Amino acid sequence: MHCQHPRPQGLRFRPTAAMAVMAATLLGPTTGLPAASAVATADQGEGRNDVLRRAFRSVGEKAARHVVHIRNQRGRALGYGTVVAGGEGPAMVVTALRVVRKHDAVVLLTADGRKIAARVQRRDQDRALALLSVEPDTNLPAFAVTHQKLEPGAWLVSVGVSAEPLAVGVVSALDRRVEVREQKPMLGIFSLFSEGSEGPKRPYAAVIQHDSPITSELYGSPVVSEDGQLLGINVDNVYRGSSYALGTSVIEGLIAGAPVDREPKEPAAIGAAYLGVTVEAVDGEDHVFARIVEVLPGHAADKAGLQSGDVIEQVADEQLESLDQLGAAVRSHKPGDTLKLGIRRGEKLLRVDVTLTSRPRR
Repeated sequence: MHCQHPRPQGLRFRPTAAMAVMAATLLGPTTGLPAASAVATADQGEGRNDVLRRAFRSVGEKAARHVVHIRNQRGRALGYGTVVAGGEGPAMVVTALRVVRKHDAVVLLTADGRKIAARVQRRDQDRALALLSVEPDTNLPAFAVTHQKLEPGAWLVSVGVSAEPLAVGVVSALDRRVEVREQKPMLGIFSLFSEGSEGPKRPYAAVIQHDSPITSELYGSPVVSEDGQLLGINVDNVYRGSSYALGTSVIEGLIAGAPVDREPKEPAAIGAAYLGVTVEAVDGEDHVFARIVEVLPGHAADKAGLQSGDVIEQVADEQLESLDQLGAAVRSHKPGDTLKLGIRRGEKLLRVDVTLTSRPRR
């Protein structure tokens, strides 16, 4: 596989080289991170990740019960799975598509040593994720799939089935718009990095880039915040020192079975309700806003009078902080609902009520 660094679009970067070790040195007494002497030990040969894994052991203990190790039926380790709440039904397991691409039936090893049979319920090529099902009476404690505020430079912990985390790092970029190309014979979010891909491109805006040392055997593992809340799922290590996780909005779409459009120009939002715009991320003073690149004729934004070049600064009476937030707001409504937007047009801030339409059929 030939890897290329994708061109960043609408990113918020902060320097992260040695950031975690530096923070561990400076902030250890107030955040529970290792003291300077421990970091000095790392410099003498132990390694940054070893120190940080121990420092965040309490986070690992809290989150490990929501994680399973996925093995094939012969017992070979394939990767990790993240147990998520399935609404009113039983808990489900989400993993990276690569982990179970060649398997229909797998075995889940839990943190308490149980072995549970599972089957692949859905493979989602567009989201690069897979959904596994278990027996309804299987007791698997699940993460709540919520939306957490996340900033570049924040700690991010990759968790396995043991108390000690798999890896620890910091967020280096949010709202990364990965250019995804359709590729034969299959379509996947990271086909971008393969030579010979062809077809139209579309933006994929829910990637969390972080500097944890993730390798292929750790795909499917959850990334959590310092308080153990689910932030996303590891799906790729693009190059050394840079890994990708998919945020909780993508997990929600997988669980709901919502389609992902393959057209090169589509809204960031996915689901039944439809805003009808193509957007790109733009930096505000402390936030990321959404500039409208194109208004799709005949749909919600067009009917509400929105224009190309308008900048969405507020959604549902809250200041917009990411493209992900805009998508989540649209998904939380149904066609016919009204979504309140704050629009910057030149020097004017306009309040616009948009009546959402239905996603067009393909």
